[in-house]
Amino acid sequence: MALRFEFRTSNNQAEYEALVAGLLLARDMGVENVICKSDSQLSVGQVQGQYQVKDPLLMKYCHKVLNIMQSFNKAEMKYIPRELNMKTDSLSKLASQQRQGQHNSIIQQTLSQPTVSVEECLNIATSKDEWIKTYIEVIKSQEQGVESDARMAKKVASFVLIGDELYKRGYSVPLLKCLSKGQAEYVIKELHEGICGLHCGARTMPTKVCRAGYYWPTIREDCEFYVKTCKKCQEFGSLNHIPAQELHEIVSPWPFAK
Repeated sequence: MALRFEFRTSNNQAEYEALVAGLLLARDMGVENVICKSDSQLSVGQVQGQYQVKDPLLMKYCHKVLNIMQSFNKAEMKYIPRELNMKTDSLSKLASQQRQGQHNSIIQQTLSQPTVSVEECLNIATSKDEWIKTYIEVIKSQEQGVESDARMAKKVASFVLIGDELYKRGYSVPLLKCLSKGQAEYVIKELHEGICGLHCGARTMPTKVCRAGYYWPTIREDCEFYVKTCKKCQEFGSLNHIPAQELHEIVSPWPFAK
C-alpha cells in the first residue's frame, strides 16, 4: 500500500499517516496480531512511551495510533535501521513517480487532508492572573490617554503589551514573557527536574527562569519554596556536617608591625 498526500506534511507527520493507514488496513483485513516496523525512531519511541510527545499534532496522532492498536489482540512497534527498510522506501518512491492505476499490485490511496487536523488538537487554556490583567488594563488606558495612579504608572513603566501578551523589559536580557501562577509552576518544574533539569538551588533557579525568557513578581519566593519541597533534593542533597561555631579572632604573636 502506498500513500499520496495532497497537502504539505512534515516527515514525522508522514510517518504517523503511514502508520495509521497500515493499522486500519490490517484491521479491515481481520488481522488479530500485528507488528509495526518503522525506521522512524521518534514515532516508535513515542508510541512505546519512551519519548515525551511535546508537539500537539503529533500527540493527537500518537493517541490515535494507540486507540487503533487496542482493537488488536496483540500490537507492538519495532524500530528497524533504515538500511533494512529499503523495500518500503522503494515503494514510496515508486508511488510518487508513477500515476495511479499503472500498478495493479499496489494499493494507492490519496489523502486530500490529514487524518488528524490541527483544529482537533487540544489547546491548554492560559488564564491570566489578576496582576497581569491589572497591568494590561493600565497600559491600555495609558494608550488611550487616560491618566493612571502615579504609583501604578511607575510599576507598569517597565512593561510592554504586544498583542494580548504582557512582557517585561530587561536591562541585559530580551523581553521577558509574564506568566500566570499555573504557567509559573510548570516552568519551575521543567527547569528544576525536567529533561534538562539539574536540580539547581534556590539562588540559581531565578536566574535560569529569566534566561529562559519568563517573569512573574514572586520568582525568588516560588523558586525557594519549590527547592525546599523537592523530595529528591532533600534525599540526595549534600549535607553540611561542619558544626556551627562562632568566629574567633586570631592574634598573631609575631611582631609584624614596628
